Amino acid sequence: MDALLRYILYNIAFTLLTLEIVLMVICCLAIIVTKIITKRNLIKRNYIQDEIGKIIESHLFHEQPIEKIYIPQKFSQFRNLVEVLEKYDQRFNDNRWLVIKEKIFMTYLLPHLENMTSSLFWVNRHLAARALLLCPQKADVKWLHKLLNDSRYLVRVTAAVCITKTSHRELFYEVLKKMSEETSLSQFPYRDALIQVDQEKYDWMAALLSKESDKKIIAICLDVLSSRYSRHLLPLIKPFVNDPDSACRTLAIKALGNIPNEESIRLLTEHLVDSEWEIRAESVIGLQKLYAVQAIPKIQVLLNDPVWWVRLQAALALKAFGIEGRDVLSTRDRENEPRAYEIAQYALALP
Repeated sequence: MDALLRYILYNIAFTLLTLEIVLMVICCLAIIVTKIITKRNLIKRNYIQDEIGKIIESHLFHEQPIEKIYIPQKFSQFRNLVEVLEKYDQRFNDNRWLVIKEKIFMTYLLPHLENMTSSLFWVNRHLAARALLLCPQKADVKWLHKLLNDSRYLVRVTAAVCITKTSHRELFYEVLKKMSEETSLSQFPYRDALIQVDQEKYDWMAALLSKESDKKIIAICLDVLSSRYSRHLLPLIKPFVNDPDSACRTLAIKALGNIPNEESIRLLTEHLVDSEWEIRAESVIGLQKLYAVQAIPKIQVLLNDPVWWVRLQAALALKAFGIEGRDVLSTRDRENEPRAYEIAQYALALP
């Protein structure tokens, strides 16, 4: 009986070992085959994209007329065309290139966009958004709206960037709304796109400040508006300087630093004693931008602020004000003002 049991157990162990070896061999073969196929596909894709590039260059450099541009069907796969057009779009922005890009878009990409924007695969939807970004003015509103509300972040943000380059005001507002729903780190690509908008959309955001009730959208507009110098924004920004919402208040103070005006300097100086340390820091930064030397006596008080970042900004501002500010830093007493002395020496040591 014992011998029979041992025999059965040995058989089971041998069978399991054999299965393990077979599975390992299959996995190794699968990895090898996958690598071979991937490499072959990459070589093929590079070859196709090189051929597309040659066709584009033959028309781009005036060797052939733009009207007769033709890409063979074997080279006109959606992904390859998008990737090649993106590459050339980074290198050229002259009128001839724009005409070539639009013609390729209208002829070879546009007919497929309806299916691509409705695809079950998010990679295809992302490709559709990238294609629309090549010619934003030719994008259909329903496609942009659908992609902006996609479940995938990459699709949403690409569609948002595309919308910021169009003249659709309602969709532009949807971008602001969608951005306000994203997490703080996920908002950065939206912000980068909004900062680069033209004057018309910049004015749209300025007009929103007096109409919008959503504090998150107001904060976004204030943040974007604070990225440019303007003498005309003060009446729109001023109501938010004492807003109950700390984010709006901080961003309004930040925006004041880009409005060269005596009233801006007065408001920034008043907020050097704000209870929020972020606002004290932004006030100092704003006064430094406006080169408000008259605020030196009040800024030097912040060298003893309990928050290190506020002390640092105060020291850097004083240093930027020239000899008068440097004199304030160099005369800090080590015994009576240890915080001020430490940050002053640190700022003076910086290049």
